[in-house]
Amino acid sequence: PVGALVAVAVARSAGNDLLGFVMVAVERTTCEFCKAMTFMPCTVLMQLHTPQGCESTAFSLMQWSGTIGQVCSRNVEYSLMSWFGVLGATTALEFAAFWKVA
Repeated sequence: PVGALVAVAVARSAGNDLLGFVMVAVERTTCEFCKAMTFMPCTVLMQLHTPQGCESTAFSLMQWSGTIGQVCSRNVEYSLMSWFGVLGATTALEFAAFWKVA
């Protein structure tokens, strides 16, 4: 949840200057850190509870679930962007409503 709050705050307040660029860099770092703190304990626990000799199967399942989750989240993001009227990335004005998606 912390990563999502930071994403909304940055999407709402970041401008087209150097400060906006720094804010986006901090936002991406925060989101990746939050994602790692969620995913890594699950990965370690899954590897610890895997029977000996089945580690490769457990790793394959983890990779597969990550791929499925990424595809689903990307499709949801594109749906939300079209629902809130966020257009393509040809001009900065077309991203004016992006904070609603975040």
